[in-house]
Amino acid sequence: MKGRTFGGLVFLAAIVAAQAIEEINSVPLGNDLEAHYGHVNGAKYFYLPGRKEPIQFSSGVFITQAVVSPDLKLLVLLLFRYRSDGAGADGYGCLVCRRSDTTAEANWSVYYSLFSDELNLRFDRRTHVEDLHAVTNKGVVTLRLAQAENRTPPTKILRSWEDWDLEKEERVKRIKDAEPFDKFEE
Repeated sequence: MKGRTFGGLVFLAAIVAAQAIEEINSVPLGNDLEAHYGHVNGAKYFYLPGRKEPIQFSSGVFITQAVVSPDLKLLVLLLFRYRSDGAGADGYGCLVCRRSDTTAEANWSVYYSLFSDELNLRFDRRTHVEDLHAVTNKGVVTLRLAQAENRTPPTKILRSWEDWDLEKEERVKRIKDAEPFDKFEE
Protein backbone atom coordinates (compact mmCIF):
# COMPACT_ATOMS: atom_id res chain seq x y z
CA MET A 1 0.00 0.00 0.00
CA LYS A 2 1.14 3.54 -0.64
CA GLY A 3 1.16 6.09 2.17
CA ARG A 4 1.75 9.69 3.15
CA THR A 5 3.10 11.30 6.29
CA PHE A 6 1.70 14.65 7.38
CA GLY A 7 4.18 16.64 9.47
CA GLY A 8 5.13 13.66 11.62
CA LEU A 9 1.63 13.24 13.06
CA VAL A 10 -1.11 11.65 11.09
CA PHE A 11 -4.79 11.55 11.82
CA LEU A 12 -7.07 9.53 9.58
CA ALA A 13 -9.28 12.60 9.29
CA ALA A 14 -6.48 14.80 7.92
CA ILE A 15 -7.44 14.24 4.30
CA VAL A 16 -11.16 14.55 5.00
CA ALA A 17 -10.68 17.75 7.00
CA ALA A 18 -8.66 19.29 4.18
CA GLN A 19 -11.46 18.90 1.66
CA ALA A 20 -15.06 19.99 1.73
CA ILE A 21 -17.21 17.20 3.14
CA GLU A 22 -20.33 16.71 1.13
CA GLU A 23 -23.31 15.05 2.71
CA ILE A 24 -25.68 13.06 0.53
CA ASN A 25 -29.35 13.92 1.03
CA SER A 26 -30.97 11.46 -1.39
CA VAL A 27 -30.10 8.31 -3.32
CA PRO A 28 -31.86 7.29 -6.56
CA LEU A 29 -32.97 3.63 -6.45
CA GLY A 30 -34.46 3.27 -9.95
CA ASN A 31 -38.12 3.07 -10.99
CA ASP A 32 -38.60 6.70 -9.84
CA LEU A 33 -37.86 5.72 -6.22
CA GLU A 34 -35.31 7.31 -3.92
CA ALA A 35 -34.10 7.00 -0.37
CA HIS A 36 -33.61 10.30 1.46
CA TYR A 37 -32.64 12.10 4.65
CA GLY A 38 -35.15 13.81 6.84
CA HIS A 39 -34.94 15.82 10.07
CA VAL A 40 -37.40 15.62 12.96
CA ASN A 41 -36.78 17.60 16.18
CA GLY A 42 -33.07 17.87 15.42
CA ALA A 43 -32.59 14.13 14.77
CA LYS A 44 -31.48 12.80 11.38
CA TYR A 45 -33.47 10.00 9.78
CA PHE A 46 -32.90 8.00 6.60
CA TYR A 47 -36.05 6.89 4.81
CA LEU A 48 -36.18 3.84 2.53
CA PRO A 49 -39.25 3.55 0.28
CA GLY A 50 -41.60 0.90 1.65
CA ARG A 51 -39.79 0.49 4.99
CA LYS A 52 -42.16 1.20 7.88
CA GLU A 53 -39.66 2.92 10.16
CA PRO A 54 -36.84 5.28 9.17
CA ILE A 55 -33.26 4.64 10.26
CA GLN A 56 -31.96 7.08 12.87
CA PHE A 57 -28.25 7.87 12.83
CA SER A 58 -26.16 8.60 15.90
CA SER A 59 -25.27 12.22 16.54
CA GLY A 60 -22.80 13.58 13.99
CA VAL A 61 -23.08 10.61 11.59
CA PHE A 62 -23.72 11.43 7.93
CA ILE A 63 -23.64 9.77 4.51
CA THR A 64 -20.76 10.67 2.21
CA GLN A 65 -21.32 8.17 -0.55
CA ALA A 66 -23.79 5.58 -1.84
CA VAL A 67 -23.51 2.72 -4.32
CA VAL A 68 -26.35 0.60 -5.69
CA SER A 69 -26.03 -2.91 -7.11
CA PRO A 70 -26.79 -3.58 -10.79
CA ASP A 71 -30.11 -5.28 -9.88
CA LEU A 72 -31.05 -2.20 -7.77
CA LYS A 73 -31.80 -4.37 -4.70
CA LEU A 74 -28.69 -3.57 -2.65
CA LEU A 75 -27.75 -0.11 -1.39
CA VAL A 76 -24.50 0.54 0.50
CA LEU A 77 -23.97 3.86 2.26
CA LEU A 78 -20.56 5.09 3.43
CA LEU A 79 -20.90 6.83 6.77
CA PHE A 80 -18.57 9.34 8.41
CA ARG A 81 -18.89 11.07 11.77
CA TYR A 82 -18.02 14.68 12.53
CA ARG A 83 -15.27 15.01 15.13
CA SER A 84 -16.28 16.62 18.42
CA ASP A 85 -13.28 18.97 18.23
CA GLY A 86 -14.58 20.36 14.92
CA ALA A 87 -11.47 19.24 13.01
CA GLY A 88 -13.20 17.35 10.21
CA ALA A 89 -14.66 13.87 10.23
CA ASP A 90 -13.58 10.26 10.64
CA GLY A 91 -14.68 7.13 8.83
CA TYR A 92 -17.54 5.44 10.70
CA GLY A 93 -18.69 2.40 8.70
CA CYS A 94 -21.19 1.24 6.10
CA LEU A 95 -24.95 0.84 6.23
CA VAL A 96 -26.12 -2.06 4.07
CA CYS A 97 -29.73 -1.96 2.87
CA ARG A 98 -31.11 -4.91 0.88
CA ARG A 99 -34.65 -5.00 -0.50
CA SER A 100 -36.80 -7.90 -1.65
CA ASP A 101 -37.70 -6.31 -4.99
CA THR A 102 -37.57 -2.94 -6.73
CA THR A 103 -41.12 -1.78 -5.96
CA ALA A 104 -42.21 0.85 -3.45
CA GLU A 105 -43.62 -1.97 -1.27
CA ALA A 106 -40.34 -3.88 -0.97
CA ASN A 107 -39.26 -5.40 2.34
CA TRP A 108 -35.89 -4.15 3.59
CA SER A 109 -33.20 -5.80 5.68
CA VAL A 110 -30.74 -3.29 7.08
CA TYR A 111 -27.48 -3.74 9.01
CA TYR A 112 -24.19 -2.00 9.69
CA SER A 113 -20.93 -3.42 8.34
CA LEU A 114 -17.23 -2.59 8.45
CA PHE A 115 -17.38 -0.29 11.49
CA SER A 116 -14.08 1.53 11.86
CA ASP A 117 -13.80 0.63 15.57
CA GLU A 118 -14.12 -3.08 14.71
CA LEU A 119 -11.60 -2.73 11.89
CA ASN A 120 -9.20 -0.99 14.31
CA LEU A 121 -9.38 -4.03 16.61
CA ARG A 122 -9.08 -6.54 13.76
CA PHE A 123 -5.98 -4.91 12.27
CA ASP A 124 -4.57 -3.54 15.57
CA ARG A 125 -4.23 -0.07 14.05
CA ARG A 126 -6.47 2.78 12.86
CA THR A 127 -8.46 1.54 9.86
CA HIS A 128 -11.54 2.77 8.02
CA VAL A 129 -13.35 2.61 4.71
CA GLU A 130 -12.50 5.79 2.84
CA ASP A 131 -14.29 5.41 -0.50
CA LEU A 132 -16.75 3.12 -2.28
CA HIS A 133 -16.58 2.21 -5.95
CA ALA A 134 -19.26 -0.41 -6.63
CA VAL A 135 -21.23 -3.27 -5.11
CA THR A 136 -22.26 -6.56 -6.73
CA ASN A 137 -25.69 -8.16 -6.47
CA LYS A 138 -24.15 -10.67 -4.02
CA GLY A 139 -22.87 -7.97 -1.64
CA VAL A 140 -19.18 -7.75 -2.52
CA VAL A 141 -18.13 -4.11 -2.41
CA THR A 142 -15.05 -2.57 -4.02
CA LEU A 143 -13.69 0.00 -1.59
CA ARG A 144 -10.64 2.05 -0.71
CA LEU A 145 -9.34 1.10 2.72
CA ALA A 146 -7.19 3.54 4.74
CA GLN A 147 -4.91 2.20 7.49
CA ALA A 148 -2.29 3.75 9.71
CA GLU A 149 1.07 2.06 9.14
CA ASN A 150 1.81 2.13 12.89
CA ARG A 151 -0.41 2.08 15.96
CA THR A 152 0.94 5.37 17.29
CA PRO A 153 2.19 8.59 15.62
CA PRO A 154 4.27 9.38 13.75
CA THR A 155 2.85 7.15 11.03
CA LYS A 156 1.77 7.08 7.41
CA ILE A 157 -1.68 6.38 6.04
CA LEU A 158 -1.61 3.40 3.71
CA ARG A 159 -4.40 2.98 1.18
CA SER A 160 -5.51 0.17 -1.09
CA TRP A 161 -8.44 -0.81 -3.28
CA GLU A 162 -9.98 -4.05 -2.05
CA ASP A 163 -13.05 -6.25 -2.48
CA TRP A 164 -14.93 -7.06 0.76
CA ASP A 165 -17.88 -9.35 1.46
CA LEU A 166 -20.22 -7.09 3.44
CA GLU A 167 -22.21 -9.85 5.16
CA LYS A 168 -19.16 -11.86 6.29
CA GLU A 169 -17.11 -8.68 6.82
CA GLU A 170 -14.16 -10.40 5.18
CA ARG A 171 -11.62 -9.25 2.65
CA VAL A 172 -12.16 -11.13 -0.62
CA LYS A 173 -9.04 -9.75 -2.30
CA ARG A 174 -6.64 -6.85 -2.32
CA ILE A 175 -6.68 -5.25 -5.76
CA LYS A 176 -3.97 -2.56 -5.77
CA ASP A 177 -2.31 0.31 -3.90
CA ALA A 178 -4.11 3.63 -3.82
CA GLU A 179 -3.42 7.29 -3.22
CA PRO A 180 -5.70 9.82 -1.49
CA PHE A 181 -8.58 10.86 -3.78
CA ASP A 182 -7.80 8.08 -6.31
CA LYS A 183 -10.84 6.92 -8.20
CA PHE A 184 -10.96 3.23 -8.97
CA GLU A 185 -9.77 2.28 -12.44
CA GLU A 186 -10.03 -1.29 -13.61
